[in-house]
Formats: sequence, C-alpha cells, structure tokens
Amino acid sequence: MIGKQILHYQVLQKLGEGGMGMVYLAEDTKLKRKVALKFISSRISSNDSEVERFRNEARITASLSHPNIAQVYAIEDSEHGSFIAMQYVDGVELGTYISEQNASIKQKEDIALKVARGIGAAHKKDIIHKDIKAGNIMVTPEGEVKVLDFGIAELSSSTKETSSGEYSGTATYMAPELVVGKDADIRSEVWAYGVVLYQLFTGELPFDGAYEQAITYSILDEEPTPVKERAENIPSYVEEIINKCLQKKPEERYQSFDEILSVFENHARSSARSDSSSKGNFTPLKIALTIIISISLIGVFIYGGMQIASSEPDTQKLAIIPFKNVSNDDASRILLDGVLETMTSKLSQIDNYKDALWVIPSSEVLSNNVQSPQEAYKLFGVNLAVTGSFQDLNDRKRLTINLIDAKNLRQLKSSVIDISGDNVVNLQTETVLKLIEMLDITTNDRIKATLAQGTTEIPAASSYYLNGVGYLYKYSQSDNLENAIILFKKAVEEDPNYALAFAALGESYWRRYEISGGVTYVDSAKLYLNRAMDINSELIPVQQTMGLLDLGTGDYDEAVAIFTSILEQEPGNEIAYGGLAEAYDNLGMYEEAEQTYKKAISLKPDYWLSYKLLGNFYLRNGDYQKAIDPLYRVVQLTPDNFDGYSNIGVAYYYQSNWEMAKQYFAQSYEIEPTESAASNLGTVNYLESNYSEAAKYYALALENNPNNYAIWGNLASVQGLLGKEEEERANYEKAIEVAENQLKVNPNDVNINAVLGSYYADIGDSVKSVFYIEKTLRLAPQVPSITFRAASAYENLGNRERAIDLMIKAVEQDYPLENILNQPELSELVSDQRFQELINNFPPSD
Repeated sequence: MIGKQILHYQVLQKLGEGGMGMVYLAEDTKLKRKVALKFISSRISSNDSEVERFRNEARITASLSHPNIAQVYAIEDSEHGSFIAMQYVDGVELGTYISEQNASIKQKEDIALKVARGIGAAHKKDIIHKDIKAGNIMVTPEGEVKVLDFGIAELSSSTKETSSGEYSGTATYMAPELVVGKDADIRSEVWAYGVVLYQLFTGELPFDGAYEQAITYSILDEEPTPVKERAENIPSYVEEIINKCLQKKPEERYQSFDEILSVFENHARSSARSDSSSKGNFTPLKIALTIIISISLIGVFIYGGMQIASSEPDTQKLAIIPFKNVSNDDASRILLDGVLETMTSKLSQIDNYKDALWVIPSSEVLSNNVQSPQEAYKLFGVNLAVTGSFQDLNDRKRLTINLIDAKNLRQLKSSVIDISGDNVVNLQTETVLKLIEMLDITTNDRIKATLAQGTTEIPAASSYYLNGVGYLYKYSQSDNLENAIILFKKAVEEDPNYALAFAALGESYWRRYEISGGVTYVDSAKLYLNRAMDINSELIPVQQTMGLLDLGTGDYDEAVAIFTSILEQEPGNEIAYGGLAEAYDNLGMYEEAEQTYKKAISLKPDYWLSYKLLGNFYLRNGDYQKAIDPLYRVVQLTPDNFDGYSNIGVAYYYQSNWEMAKQYFAQSYEIEPTESAASNLGTVNYLESNYSEAAKYYALALENNPNNYAIWGNLASVQGLLGKEEEERANYEKAIEVAENQLKVNPNDVNINAVLGSYYADIGDSVKSVFYIEKTLRLAPQVPSITFRAASAYENLGNRERAIDLMIKAVEQDYPLENILNQPELSELVSDQRFQELINNFPPSD
C-alpha cells in the first residue's frame, strides 16, 4: 500500500492499526496537505453491519467541527477498499504523553480543559463518543489536543437501542452502569473523562486489574486511591472534578460537560478576584491599541467573482469601468449598475474555458472608486478596460461598449447594442455575448450553457432582479439595501424558483447586519440562502454566498466543505480559495491555510489580490516579517494600491519600526483617506505620545465607520490620557455595545472576545473581564497578540503576577518586546523587578 496513489491520495507510510482497520499517512495531492486514511479491514468488509458502522463513523464525525476534535474530510471508495480521509494529527497518544513527558500542572490543566471542550462540543450535537480513553486523545508538540476515533459513536437519541453487548468501550474506562448492562449516556462519558483526568494527573488508572473481571469488580465495588495521595500538588478544583466524575451513581455525577467547563471558568474568575483583592486599590491602566489591517473581501458574494487563469505574457487582465448614464435618470442608473455587475460576474465564469483571462471583481472597482482605464491600470495593473454609456430612448435601450488598451489609452474595439422595449433579459445577455466576441473568445455550447445558468425566463422577475442587483452593488448608500430587498422579493414572487434572487436576498440581509448590527438580519440571511440552496444547490454563485455566510457566522467546518466542493468543480475559483484559506485559519489549521493561499498565487503569480490575502494572513497570525514580501509585491504590481501601503505599515509596526510604519500609513492616507489609514495613523501618534493627534485621526476613522468597536476603544484610551474621563468611559461603553452585538453572530470570534476582556477591565468590571480573557486564551492559546492583550487586561485589573506570566509568554511567542517596553500604560509592570529579571533573556530585536 505504501507508495501507491489511491484516488487523489499518495500513501506515505503506515501509522497503525485500529479496531476498524489499517491507518496510513498520505498526501492529499489536490489540497497539498497531509491526511490520515483509515481503511476498513478485510475481516469486517464482508459484514454488512460492520461496514455500515464504518460509514456511520464517517458521517457522525464529519458533522463535528471543533479545534479539539480531529476533523473527517471525506469517505471514499476505491479498488483497495473503503476508507475515511481524516485530519492528520502529528502528535502522541495521551497515554504516551503521560509516561514520557514531565508535564507541568498548568500543561495538564490545559489538556484537561481542551478534552472537556471537545467532548462537550460533540454532546451539543447529540453525539456520544462511547470510547473516551487516553488512547483516543492526541497531544501535539505545540500543545494542541484532539479527541479522535468516533468509531463506536452513535446519536444519543438512538442509544436506547444499544445493549451492553453492543458497547465495545475499553473496560478500564467503563462506567458502572455500563458494566451491568445499562444504556450509555452523557453521564457515562463524564465517568470516562474522570478516569482520563485521574490518569493524566497521577500517571495511574483509578481502576485496574490483571484481567477484565478484576477490573469490572473494582469499578463496581471499590473506591479508587484518593487522587491527592498520588498527586499531592493537584489543584483542588481538579480534584473536585475527578471525584464528582467518578461517583458510582450517574445522578451524582456532573450531568453535562457544560457543568464541568463552568468549574474551570469559575476557578479562573475566583483566582483573578483573589489575586486582585490582595493588591488593594489599583488605578486602572489603559491598554495597547489595535492596528487595523486593511482587508477587502474578494468581491460581492454572488456577483463579483473571479477565476484564476494561467499567467502568460498575453494574459487579458480586464476591469469593467462604471458606464456613463447619458439619460441621467435614477432608474437608468440603477439598471446600468445591475448590468455592469452581472457582466463582470458572467465574464468571470468564462474563465473556466478561456486561458489567460482574468477579471477584476466589481467590488474592487467600486471600493476604490475607479472611474477610468488609467486609474484601473495604476491601481490593478490591468492591460484592458471596458468603458461604455447607456441611453434609454423612447422605443429602445442603447448600450455602447468600448474595449480600451488601459496602458496606452487606445480604443481597440467598440460596439453598439440596441434592445427594443423593456426586455432587460436580452440586454444583459447580448451585452455579455458582444463583449466575449470583442475579446476574441469563441463561444460554444458549454459557454452558452454557463451564461444561462440560474437565469429566469420570466421577464418581470429578471427586471426586478437586475435592478435589485443595481441597488445591492452600492449597498452602503442610503436606502439602497431596502430598495434591493423590495425588488428581490418581487422577483421571487414572480418566479418562486429563482435561486439567484433568493441568494441575493440572503446577501442583502447579511449586508444589512454588517452595517447596522441587527442580529435578526442574520436569521433572515440564512433563511433565504437555505431556500436558494433548496432550489438549486449546484449553482456556484449560490454556494459561494452560503460559504461566505458560514465564514461570517463561524460555521467554519461548513465553509470548508462548501469551498472544497466549489474547487472540485472550478479549480480556479478565486473566491473559493480565499474562503477556504480563511476557514482553515479560523479552525487553527495554519499550514493548510498558508498552502491554500500559496496555491492561488502559484496559479496566478501576477495577481496582486492573492498576495494581499497571503500577507494579511501572516499579519493576523503574527508572522510579521513573512508578511512583508507578499505585501511589497502588492505595491509593485499596483503602485497606487493604498491598502497595500497600509498593510506594509502594519507589518513594520509589529516589528517596532514605527518610523517606517508611519511613513507607509501616511502614504496610504495620501492616496486615499480611508478608515484603516486614519486609525493606524492615530495609533502611531499615540505611541509617540501625540495624543491630541491620535484622537483626531480616530475621530476621522469613526466618521467613515461608526460600527468599528476597536476604534471606539482606541479613542476612549487616548481620551483617558488627555484627562477626559467622561468621554473615556462613554466611548468604552460604546465599544462594548458594538462588540457584544457583533459577538452574538459568532460567539467564538477570538478578536471580539479579546477586546471585550480588555474593555471591561478598563471600566473596572473584573468578573466580565476575566470571563472574556480566559475564554480568549482557550480559543487562541498560541497567538502572541491575544496573549499580550490578555496580559494587559490582567495588569489593568491589578493582577500583576498573572499579567507578568502572560506578558513573558507573549514575548516567547514572538510578540515584540519593544512594543511592551514603550507602552506608557504598562510602565509600572515594565519597571517591576520580577518582569525585569525575566526579560533579561529577551534582548530587544534589531
């Protein structure tokens, strides 16, 4: 088997053999990642019930997505048999870790907490593992913990059908009720977790014997050696958890893993309160400010798409410039915007059949306010631009389109399209076909079928839809979203099976949420997008929209599935590459995310947006030096790209090179006075103690976007330094309001949880502050900026010891020491002798 190519998996080595079959390490040649392939053994392949059990494992585990559960990617059939492709966890079983690693108490506490989170996440989906043991828990060198092998898991709603004879859990971890033949439930899992914790902290099993009958007798009739006798330094709260988990009667144990997790959280809160009270009164400190990374989405969900094509010297790099509205009336302008948007989207789809063509997403053209071929050339590096004009005559509509050499500003081709009456279906179709002809693309049946996908034959529905798209194209303008929603609803009334119109409704409500923060809009977005999927789940634009909504609401496992499926159908889909990489990033799968971004670049090495996405990925993950190369490539390819300059400034900021950071922020602001450039200039001025200038730039940023909680928090901080206490508190409260509203959509958003911990510390609410700080550290224990923010918050609460521990950890994770030493609000911590002694091993970087 080793060395063989099975479907798109290259088998590398044997990993082991489990109850279901052999397990191999393989390379997924499509996604360039390592996976574990779990084959069904020949012993059970002839048994239909065992085969179904094997498939059941895949179906159940595939429905789970959590940082502490090993992810199932696919179930496959091949000439070598059926197998599951799973996430490869490069680590050791917990039993091996216990025997070989001299782990600290804190490390053991971290493992215990992560195992509880993983099991608890499964329970929330009504899934019981039914074989929790040290051998089914993996620990990586980086401290990641994964629960795996749901080989005998079942939906808890069907456990009534399971007899003790069918339960094949490991004897030493079996609860008393299972030993006597009763059904398994969540409380049986609580018992097994207690056994794992006992083993983790003592190195011994609580119930053991030379043979199975001796083990079961011990489980039923004996009490384990008190855990304190075997581990004198075990924290009392962990001892409490173990003792309650190992109660003989199920009703006397924890009834859910939420109860266990609450013990961990209560311990964190009480520790913080105790430490804080021992310090006496402490003047609250302000914390370090947030640098904003300028990140543009890859276009409007449905309509602005782009396919990756090969990058030959004669590549047609195209931008469609907003057309002139000769009629100069609002109705024509909206219709024209809709035509422009659908032209861009439809032309992008042709990229699957025409090499050496790519199209700038219309959202990039709009957000950068590009009005001419020359601007498109300077900003995007295109060599072709499409311009045009629209005129609504009495008996017909006339559209003139021009193909322009963007570099030399020469008109290459021109065409006039006249459409009689109000037949907007023909208007958009004829426009796209004419542009394809002007680009010397030969149409065939496949291209024509692609252009026709998702359209409606009902003229009124098409007209409402196209005008709705026109409003949605400029959704940030007053009343445009409301008008778009009205028109899309009319479109689906005319054609109840118009999938694209339902998807557009979903996007409209999502945009509404982004602007206003109303959580009910998210529910509406999901409702309409689910309807679109029900009508036609094969439409790529509908899938893209659903995938991007999953990203926004934190359903990262669903996003991975959708974007992977899109790439299987359209291997050059830029939106899918970006979405897949972002989903991997949010799942903590750094290597997979990085390789996905790099794959997009390799397919199109001269497209600036792919470099920008990779650079921003590095910035988010603290790889500041690695970010500079791709971000410099952005401004080399597009010299007037203000986001590119801003993000280079961010990379220099986090390397403590504030002079270079300010230079690039100022260059970005000079090209385009954006929210991010203004905010970042505010931050650099803050670090230089120019607080009035900092407040000015933050206020300018909020004029552009009043729903940015980070800037409200930053403004509050500098107002405090200026002695404006009332304004300071009011703006922190505003920051909390905006952040908590956004957290309702994705409760596990790391950044929002982190800033809430900080903001509550700033207004003196220690209970809520500690809750959010510890939650953030659980979600992102290895991210240096998160660790730094948590340390700052604890310092603000007066817990100096915890603050120093976390601050040193942040430095160990490569957070710039200079950024800590130069924060005025951290001056007392920095001067603390304990901190000074610890940082002697961390000299300032050059």
